[in-house]
Amino acid sequence: MRIISIKKLKVFWSDSRFKDSEQSLRAWYAEAKNAKWSNPDDIKKQYRNASIISNNRVVFNIKGNEYRLVVSLRYEFKIVYIRFIGTHKQYDKINAEGGGGALSRILFTVNYSIEIDYGLIVLNFILWFINN
Repeated sequence: MRIISIKKLKVFWSDSRFKDSEQSLRAWYAEAKNAKWSNPDDIKKQYRNASIISNNRVVFNIKGNEYRLVVSLRYEFKIVYIRFIGTHKQYDKINAEGGGGALSRILFTVNYSIEIDYGLIVLNFILWFINN
């Protein structure tokens, strides 16, 4: 899988309050990067305690359930976008499922009968996540 926004993880583990998360987050990153998830069941096979939520999002328990990692997935493009990393208390204050909107519903409606520029797909992908 291709992981987008690894910087969020680095910023988190660089904070002195969360230094203990670095090893677990690095391990998750290495496993996710080498994974070939094509649907939520693939994730559940590898991470039984992961929570599959709406909008193609998954919540992973990190460091023995001390932290929560929320990601969005685009299985067809093998992309994982890091949405949130934090403590349970911080997690309780967010909307992990995210929002919707017309833009998010139409950006990936792609006509496969024509050649599509890879850069355009990446741009649409980024816009889709910004709006979710």
